[in-house]
Order: sequence, then structure tokens, then C-alpha cells
Amino acid sequence: SDVLKGVIKMKITNEKLLQMYFILSGVLTVMVIFLSLVNIFHATTASAEPKAIKFETKQIQTPMPTEIVVHEPPSLTAEQKIDSYIYEIAASYNLDPYLVQSIVWHESRYNPEAENYDGSCVGLMQVSTYWHRDRAKKLGVTDFYDPKSNILVGCDYLSELFETREDPALVLMMYNGNHSSAIKKYRAGEISGYAKSVLNRQQQLRKEAFS
Repeated sequence: SDVLKGVIKMKITNEKLLQMYFILSGVLTVMVIFLSLVNIFHATTASAEPKAIKFETKQIQTPMPTEIVVHEPPSLTAEQKIDSYIYEIAASYNLDPYLVQSIVWHESRYNPEAENYDGSCVGLMQVSTYWHRDRAKKLGVTDFYDPKSNILVGCDYLSELFETREDPALVLMMYNGNHSSAIKKYRAGEISGYAKSVLNRQQQLRKEAFS
């Protein structure tokens, strides 16, 4: 009976040892799996870490401003300056600038120093220094040879003629000669060669300007 008890006791002991073995094996297996998972986690987190972005800064070279060259406008010719006076003054009197240009060309060929045979009519529009002395004084003109002043007196006179006469042909005949003689010829159906020539050139200048 003692032997039987010993055998039974040994058997129980072996069973406990076997149970402990399985428990330890399970614990070791769990630890191995846990450590493997930890290693995998570290590996993935390390690869997922954002890489530092390296920015390259380039130095932008701003071009130096080039030297600004101001070009002077080309100077006007003497005739162009006269035309600029004509446009300015004709507009102030509501006169056709092409008519005034044509008169200047016929009277003086754009020569500010032009004079008639006895020197009584001078300048671009051949203004009478005697008959228009009061007009010049009213306009503040002291030099009949000055291009702008001469055009001013001439246009003022033309404007006055147009206030009482509508036909440019009659106005031109009166501008160029004696008033009474001009009116008499006009009523007789006669147009002077001067008036016809001035009007023809006026039309020519207008066509050239709009062509």
C-alpha cells in the first residue's frame, strides 16, 4: 500500500510538472509574439516619420534699372509752327483753318517778312499797318511781322467780314481789295481770280488732310 501511495504521489507530481511546463511554454510564446509585435511597430513608425524637407534658396538677381533716355520731340519747321498758330487762332474765331492756310499761302507764301510793293501791307496775311492799327491795339499786337500776331489780326478781320457776308468768295474779295469795288463786282456775278484760287486751295488742303 505504501508503494501504491508513492506511485500515485509521483504521478500527481509529474502531472503538475507537465502543467507548469505547458504554462511556461505558453507564457514564453506570448512573450515572443509580443516582442515581435513591438519590433514591427518600431519599424513601421520609424519608416513613417516624415523626412525633413530641404528647401533650396536661390538668390534672385534683380536687374539694375537701365538709364532712361528722354528724347526731345523733333522741332517743328517754320511752316509747321505757323500752321499751329493758324489752327489755334482759327478755332478761337470759328474759322476754317484750311481757308486761313490758303490765304497765308497766297498772300505771303508763308514768309513772315513779306511786304507788298509799298510796304503798307506786311506779314503772313498781308495786314495793313494803317487800316488795322486800331484793331492791333485792341488785340495787344505791337509787331505786325510776328507770325502769331499777324495771324491774329488777319483772323479778327476775316471774322468781322463773315459777320456781315456769308459767301466766302465775297469775303475774300473784300479782304483782298476795296470793299465797295468787291461788292459791285460780286453783284455783277464776277468772282475775282484771287478768291477762286484761295477757295480751290482750301478744298485741296482739306482733301489732303482727310485722305
